[in-house]
Amino acid sequence: MPNLEEQAALLKNQSFLDKVSMALEKVATQIVGEAQDPNKEILHQKRHDLGDEVLNNDKTKTFAKAIISLGSLNLQSPDGDIEWAIGSVWDDIAGVEETDK
Repeated sequence: MPNLEEQAALLKNQSFLDKVSMALEKVATQIVGEAQDPNKEILHQKRHDLGDEVLNNDKTKTFAKAIISLGSLNLQSPDGDIEWAIGSVWDDIAGVEETDK
């Protein structure tokens, strides 16, 4: 697990940030296209709203900070790991609460 100094350096690495940016666009596109579950309208709305925000604004740094703090990524992390990490923090950043699920 990278220490805080290594995590901070990763946040400044443009190559890593570029990978996060592309993965973020991919994940956001998938989430915006999710079918709505009538039993989970609030969950869908929060996830969808964040997807719209990501597709229309640069949220790379916000997500990069969140996924780097997980402690499992580095410069050699495969694309799939970055996408998975984004998915794992999505609901937290969207403000989804347990009662929304």
